[in-house]
Amino acid sequence: MKPVRLVFGVFLSAALPRIFSGIKVGWARAWRGLISAEMIFGGGGALGIGYYINDRRTQTDIAGVFATIIVIVIVIIGTIVEYGLFRTIENKTLKKWGMTR
Repeated sequence: MKPVRLVFGVFLSAALPRIFSGIKVGWARAWRGLISAEMIFGGGGALGIGYYINDRRTQTDIAGVFATIIVIVIVIIGTIVEYGLFRTIENKTLKKWGMTR
């Protein structure tokens, strides 16, 4: 078997589930980092979700903080990306290589 075919046919196909798991973890960390950076640097004025969350925190509107974090930011966008993109790619990869239970 040729080395290139071995790499793409065997090694890469065996590593794909772990690669996609790493991408999912990386996405989650990047998303949290983006929200944190946006909270710190806010864009000045009343711009951005992070600024709004920080403003609600300063005004001691804890319900507003949690409603914004849970409903608008993390749950909706994270769920769309997780189930719409990553889960679909992962399931197709597992089925293609016959790795389903």
